[in-house]
Amino acid sequence: MTSILVTGISGFAGSHFARHVLANTDWNIVGTMSLDHHGQYRRVESASKGFDPSRVTVVPVDLSKALSSAHRAALGHPDYIVHYASDSDV
Repeated sequence: MTSILVTGISGFAGSHFARHVLANTDWNIVGTMSLDHHGQYRRVESASKGFDPSRVTVVPVDLSKALSSAHRAALGHPDYIVHYASDSDV
């Protein structure tokens, strides 16, 4: 199964992109979010409404800091990466 990592999935642009992916592909999404910035988890819930919830995994992580081994494992090995995270200095 194809998977895509969407950084900033809980932001305005990231959540809309996630909805587009869910509606137009059969891909699984792993999304990063940091509520220290402008993200809101309700955007992820809204974007994934009506789709199989197992297709979306959200990993809370601050991308401006080093990733722990647990975070790396949760992110897996995506086929694609799309970067929407703001204020992450990545």
